[in-house]
Amino acid sequence: MSLPRIAVPEHTIKLYTQKKPITFRPYLVKEEKILMMAKQSEDEKEVERAVRQVIAACTFDKLNLDKLPAFDLAFLFLQLRAKSVNNVIELRYVCQKPDEKGEACGYVVPVVVNLDDVKLTVPAGHTNKIQLTDDITVTLRYPTSELGKLLGEIEGASLTDLLCETLETVCNKDEVFECAEQPPADVREFVEGLSIPQAGKLREFFDTLPHLEYKTEFKCTKCGHTEDIVLTELADFFD
Repeated sequence: MSLPRIAVPEHTIKLYTQKKPITFRPYLVKEEKILMMAKQSEDEKEVERAVRQVIAACTFDKLNLDKLPAFDLAFLFLQLRAKSVNNVIELRYVCQKPDEKGEACGYVVPVVVNLDDVKLTVPAGHTNKIQLTDDITVTLRYPTSELGKLLGEIEGASLTDLLCETLETVCNKDEVFECAEQPPADVREFVEGLSIPQAGKLREFFDTLPHLEYKTEFKCTKCGHTEDIVLTELADFFD
């Protein structure tokens, strides 16, 4: 006679880039162990790998995480954490207020974050469909966590590389070209042939990407310094 199995509740969430709501379950002890081991390693890649592994298990392997935008993945994980443990996390924030000698206060103060208040912010006017000329319109696909690493080096050639990776379709009047089906050299030639203003229009897509946002006020209980804190990246929610 085997031990009884405890029923696990299921929840749904609507992600920005997914047409249908996603069904997920809370992560369990076995998955929390994966996250804890990754966190203890203090390796960013290990933490990301653990997050993806846990999300895959809790969404019943029905999401293509290789194509899921980084902001959707981050928002999903925070909601997953809220349903799995509780909706409150406590971070430690180090006061950076300089004293008379120019040295930071350095006092560590706990900051409580309510995950229910974390929002996915979509800047006004954001779109992944950009009209370059009267006849030519392009669509861009959202960067995954891997492609997102290029955003820190978006100047010059890096912007070109990013556009080559994220250009999804090019529409010339009624003719649509799927960039994944075109030779990479042809895609690069198209990107490098853009005018500076046209490239600027495409850059706006990256400058206005949806992002996590949580605002709170920090107050140092030692020196009394106050400042506003804005958390926008998944890493910001890991202590």
